[in-house]
Amino acid sequence: MGSDQQSEHLVKLKSEYDELKSLVDELRDMVFKLDSQGNITFINQAAERLLSSFREEILGTSFLNYVSDKHQSNVSDSLEKVFQGENINIDIKLKNHNQVFIVFKPYYDSSQNISGVIGISQNITKQKEFETALYKSERDKEIILNNIQELVRYLDKNKKILWANKASEKISGISVIDQLGEYCYSIDFHRDRPCESCIFDKAMKSGLPEYGYYYREDGKILSCSAYPVKDAQKNITNIVQTALEITSEKKIQQANQFLNQIIDKIFKYSQLGFVKLNLSDLSIVETNQKFQELTGNDYVNEQFKFDQIIEVEDRDLFHRNLESLSNKQNESFTQQIRIISKDKSPRWVELTLTNVNYSQENQVGLGIVHDLSQQKQHEQTLKEYTQTQEILIREVNHRIKNNIMSVLSMIGYEEKKLIADESASYLESLDNLKGRIYGLISVHSLLTETGWQPINIQELFDKVIKAVLKHVFPQVEMSLNIDKTDIKVNAKQANQLSIIINELITNTVKHGIYEQKGKIAVNFINQENHLTVIYHDYGPGFPEKILNGDYSHTGVGFDLIKGMMEKYLNGEMILDNDQGARVTLKFLHNPP
Repeated sequence: MGSDQQSEHLVKLKSEYDELKSLVDELRDMVFKLDSQGNITFINQAAERLLSSFREEILGTSFLNYVSDKHQSNVSDSLEKVFQGENINIDIKLKNHNQVFIVFKPYYDSSQNISGVIGISQNITKQKEFETALYKSERDKEIILNNIQELVRYLDKNKKILWANKASEKISGISVIDQLGEYCYSIDFHRDRPCESCIFDKAMKSGLPEYGYYYREDGKILSCSAYPVKDAQKNITNIVQTALEITSEKKIQQANQFLNQIIDKIFKYSQLGFVKLNLSDLSIVETNQKFQELTGNDYVNEQFKFDQIIEVEDRDLFHRNLESLSNKQNESFTQQIRIISKDKSPRWVELTLTNVNYSQENQVGLGIVHDLSQQKQHEQTLKEYTQTQEILIREVNHRIKNNIMSVLSMIGYEEKKLIADESASYLESLDNLKGRIYGLISVHSLLTETGWQPINIQELFDKVIKAVLKHVFPQVEMSLNIDKTDIKVNAKQANQLSIIINELITNTVKHGIYEQKGKIAVNFINQENHLTVIYHDYGPGFPEKILNGDYSHTGVGFDLIKGMMEKYLNGEMILDNDQGARVTLKFLHNPP
């Protein structure tokens, strides 16, 4: 080779060397070279940042000067192995507290002798901090992991994905739900078997965090980590995978462009009205087609202020809400307002206004306007219908009560005649009839008060017993002890029970009191779908015949109770004596 060619070749080699050095200098990872004594002979710009020193201060110094005291022995042992021809991966901490992952490789001279060490180091300080936070709690995991740009997954020992954060969707292009239960290598690399030199296998074997780089077929580069998760017995149960996509900046830019296009289309063609406002002066910046349809105008070219198209009565509340928005007390507010259309007619809408730009100089609000015209018409129709129904119900209830009172008046008239004629047997029948009617009146009053909704069984017993005593047996002095409960019965059950209560109180007055004085206790037991009522007076108790089921000498009372319990309440009646007569009613409780 001539001297000119040799010179040209040297120039070319130098140019290629300079270009390679420039590329290495631009790498985000630290690249450095050590001589046989462990002194630094070459670094790139990333090394200056990672070691927190200038290039001139670093070159020629021992690499151990930058390693924390705790890890110096480990680094020395690792360098000895590298000079013996091994490749070593090591995780250490520097004196400036940076946590780094270093790959040491032997450097061979032209004679294939090891003359130094090449080191490539990645700053994993944030990953280590994140690893610590990960172990704190599941709640912290959800908050932290879904707000970082790094992919994070929780894998079982077979490399199946058990959990993934939101960032994994961007890196893999697959939703979190679709990743769950799949193998990581299938999701990330579209493979049907594990990757060669898999860091997860290394972490499972070593029990220590492992790191590596992976190159995907689509050109993306992933910097991955595998952290073993151990149980209380130090057995590895799971692996935490983290990965950072180096090309994410471009992806984010494309995603933002796509999102802006979608937002722009939604703004223009949505069936909801949209309006952009300058919050400082309420000038209308932009409106969509639906807003223009609602108002009959776009208002942009006419330089209208937004509050000018709001009905006067609604403006004060709008301005108060707007003040909280401008002062950043709230991010948004929702208010029902009337806007004035082009023909000057008001239209009800629901406005949700959000501050989308917190720049103090130019705060922009995005308003979403929903037409409430039909809803307001329906509300007015429903209101008028409800008022009409309430009037009709009050009138019907009033007439029913008047009719019942008329029946009672007629019974009272007949009663006076029977008293005059001394017809005692008929008087007893009239008393029973009056008691049943007053029981029904009590139920009707309770149901009317509650709007014919289920009523409290305690109130039912209390009101019916007191009504019968007041109107049929006013001469009797009775002590009542009724359980407090929140159990309710429906209207049908309440009507049946009112008649049964009348028969019980009538029997007590006739057979269970002394000298016109008595005592009654009522208890309730609710078990699953059955209700038990225990009625107890403290009189002489039931005769033996009644306990044996012979009600022939008691009138229709107990036959009526028994029949109603079985036919209408799907239940049964049990009679026994326990310091007086006791009646137990068990029936199917239809929940309200």
